[in-house]
Amino acid sequence: MRSGWLVFGVHLAIFALTWSSGAQHALADVSWRLDSRFRYGLRVGEPMGLATLQHQAAMLSEGPIGDSWSFQLGARIRGDGAYTVAKHHFAELEKQDPPEVLLREANLEYRTGDWILRIGSQVFTWGEAFGSFFADVVNPKDFREAGFGEIRDLSDPVEAVNLIYAQSEWSLQAVYLPFYRANKLPYPSSDFFPLALADRFRGMTIDFDQSENPTNNDGDLGLRARVQLGAFDVAFFGFSQTDRQPIFLVTPTSLMQARIRTKSSRLQTYGGTMTWAGDRFVVRGEILKNINRTFNVLQNSLLNPLGELEGEQDIFVLGLDWPWNSGRLKGWQAGVQASYDRVSIPQVFGRRETEWSIGAQLFKDPEAGTRYKFFGALSGADGSWLFQASAMSPYGRNFEMGWETWLFGGERDSQFGSLKKSSRVMWVIKGVFSG
Repeated sequence: MRSGWLVFGVHLAIFALTWSSGAQHALADVSWRLDSRFRYGLRVGEPMGLATLQHQAAMLSEGPIGDSWSFQLGARIRGDGAYTVAKHHFAELEKQDPPEVLLREANLEYRTGDWILRIGSQVFTWGEAFGSFFADVVNPKDFREAGFGEIRDLSDPVEAVNLIYAQSEWSLQAVYLPFYRANKLPYPSSDFFPLALADRFRGMTIDFDQSENPTNNDGDLGLRARVQLGAFDVAFFGFSQTDRQPIFLVTPTSLMQARIRTKSSRLQTYGGTMTWAGDRFVVRGEILKNINRTFNVLQNSLLNPLGELEGEQDIFVLGLDWPWNSGRLKGWQAGVQASYDRVSIPQVFGRRETEWSIGAQLFKDPEAGTRYKFFGALSGADGSWLFQASAMSPYGRNFEMGWETWLFGGERDSQFGSLKKSSRVMWVIKGVFSG
């Protein structure tokens, strides 16, 4: 609650500064952008039927306030009409995930010489991998749709003090986050709630509340150093944080009912990223180590089915991207990526001790004409798979229309097969307005 009031207060302060008599001369340089999206989707597996009637609109304005200061202001509205239209399927979700209005970016930035100071709600991009968030450890993520969709929509801004000292070939960054924000998880009644977890509570009435419950309120601190050496761009970082991904606390209240709450504990994250840009290829890599991370573990107890245990987690990612600049595929870009994720303890709830996957993407994003994107991944640990595809064609200056499909396959307890209930085909309209 305190962090929500802080974001609201920063919005009011920025408006006051922008409209003050001393800053009105800069209003001509203020820019804004409004992104609107509507999705109509149908499930392609059992149970068949309406999957989504989601509308989302996000607005961001930014510009200078005097010579050294600038600002960002953002907000988003989001709602899904399918919860009302298909109440037989979404009765619980209509109550749990109502339409929302969120204040997002709300920050002031001060630049002087080589120093940059940004205070307020903001997004940090530390990672290099496509389609994943391994090294983007600062911001909480919106996993209500299991982390699929457009990347820029999935990172929630977080209140922070962000100090950067930047040179042309290297930079140092320190961030401090006074308030805790957790990832948003899918509700048990959502199509995106993993089947492996749903099977664990099959036939039971679940009282689920994912209100933030950190065990430590001391704030988070991160340090990052980046250096460019010719074609190499390398960064190293450390982040002491309260885990963005909470664990579950399960308390059976009767034979057919259970109460589930969330808990977030302290951990330390260390990692590095690398990019090498050659004449024809781009190589990307990430490495992370999470120390003292708390995981849910299975227990043979009706009164306490899920326990908790601290362990370590190691993640490695390596990818290769290349564009086609000639031939029949001119204008297309391709990429392949391999990831490895291992935890140091067995019987972790909802995942295997070692998970690894191979992904590939192919896309075309011309300045004019239809945009295409194809992405697929295969889990080497369990043979499950996912496939995403989209084609969006422009209609005038401000609109585009097309389709998207999200498909998941594999066993119910596998990495991607656990999401196959959420497989869908969607008709999409997007609008982009700016000034």
